[in-house]
Amino acid sequence: MKKFNKLFVIIFIILVSSFIVFIINITYNYVHGKNIVNYEWLSHNVKLVYDDDLGQNIYVIDKDRNIDIYNSNYRKVIDKKIEYLTSSKYTFNSPLIIYNLYGTNNLSLNVFFDTEEAYYVDYTISCDNKDIIDFTRTLYNEGKNNLTKSHKYQIIGLIKGYKNVVTLNLRDKDGSIVNTKKIEIDLSNLYTGSNLILANDNKTSNYDNNNYNGLYTVFGNGLYISMYDNNGVLRSEIPINSYRGNRILFYNNNIIFSISNNKFVILDRFGRIDRVINTSKYLIHHDYKLHNNSIVFLATNKDKDSIEDVVVKYNLNTNKLIKILDVDTLFKDYIKSIHKTNTTSYDEFDKGFDWIHINSFIYDNDSIILSSRELSSIIKVININSKPKIKYILSDKSIWEDTKYEDLVYDKKGDFKSHAGQSDISLKGNINNSSYYIRLFNSNYGKSNNKIDYSKFDIDNNSISRGDNSYYYNYKIDEKNNSYELIDKLELPYTAYNGSIDLYNNNYLFNTKNNTFLVYDNNKKLLHKYKVNSDNNIYRVYKYNYCKYWYK
Repeated sequence: MKKFNKLFVIIFIILVSSFIVFIINITYNYVHGKNIVNYEWLSHNVKLVYDDDLGQNIYVIDKDRNIDIYNSNYRKVIDKKIEYLTSSKYTFNSPLIIYNLYGTNNLSLNVFFDTEEAYYVDYTISCDNKDIIDFTRTLYNEGKNNLTKSHKYQIIGLIKGYKNVVTLNLRDKDGSIVNTKKIEIDLSNLYTGSNLILANDNKTSNYDNNNYNGLYTVFGNGLYISMYDNNGVLRSEIPINSYRGNRILFYNNNIIFSISNNKFVILDRFGRIDRVINTSKYLIHHDYKLHNNSIVFLATNKDKDSIEDVVVKYNLNTNKLIKILDVDTLFKDYIKSIHKTNTTSYDEFDKGFDWIHINSFIYDNDSIILSSRELSSIIKVININSKPKIKYILSDKSIWEDTKYEDLVYDKKGDFKSHAGQSDISLKGNINNSSYYIRLFNSNYGKSNNKIDYSKFDIDNNSISRGDNSYYYNYKIDEKNNSYELIDKLELPYTAYNGSIDLYNNNYLFNTKNNTFLVYDNNKKLLHKYKVNSDNNIYRVYKYNYCKYWYK
């Protein structure tokens, strides 16, 4: 009996101790969670310090790893500390140097200094790896003719895992070098999620000769927006909170992108968060565009059972969030005719009745063109600001046969297979004209969904099929004759999901299966085949030159 009592006491003590530890942890996490978004706490616990392991006279942010860099109070604290530091004067030979100042770019330095005359700056980053060629760019400074006396820059392109030498050249208006400064920064201990060097099965030579080559910008690669130069070397890595970024928007020398499925950020050229935009009940998915002074984006309304069928606009001047189109109101009869059997979206963040799955769009004032993956249809809607009306549908006619919408399907001009499961539509021309062009990634994949069973369609009768390839398509739309014509195409590796297209400096850029993106010249000759080794499926790849942001 005594042994039993002793055992009982021991068990009781262990349980009580475990409960106390549990309560302490809960209390700590709660208090800590409150603290790391509190301005006063952040002011005392976020510090700018020298890091001798990083390099001589280089500041780094010393902070709690759990702090959200996109929290507005964190930004205010950094602003205050920078305001204090920059109250002193710095010269080109003795600049203020801070690694990854706002935490928004793992491969960056912020540099501050003044000069007596107006100059501009270019830089070169090099490291001890023969496979990584030097990275040279001319910095943008917002001065007239890109000349200024007050120099403030974010320098990107550092190489993680290596000791970097950053060579700054101070140049006069004629381009002559006035002075040179070398900064050494050791990132040997920096390990992050993005691949440092992409495999390139079609690499012909190393090249990266000017700003206009741009950076391949990869979206969906884990919790980063990753940017690569023409040699497939990682040059920028912007962390996000969740979901994925979908593209970069350029606005007043700033960039805009999503950091979660309910937040956009505006980032200035120094990496500073200018604004965080909360989209409330409208969950961001798949695509967004800039139109005048508004962000137009595809959304899921959390108050509805259906998903990915709403278009929303956020006005950057008024900060107003407006629903501009609810697509299910246009297809009431169709929705009534199908059973809500498909309850899970391909998108892990959206759960619900996925009847249309809009994955990209083209927008202009009172008209919008939508790409529906689930219906393998491209749909133009007009009068969206008053009484929305379907103007036409581009699809295989068999999809809409025996529905009230079949007369809206345009005729195919020519002998070709209509798109299936398409994505990433883009425009050449004006959608308010009677004739224009729509480019798209034709996945050539139609899955059984709702009442449409694509497996019944015959491959040989120009209908929808699961084929051996996906394609780049370019359609000419003729609204006068209610027709569309395939005027250009390119055969691509079969990619059921996540395909994207981009035309950059007369080159074609395609994101295809197995986390591979391909670059073709204007003669459709394959130039590069880059491979991202990642457990995450990359979603889209675009190329931007970042001029008037980082570069001249």
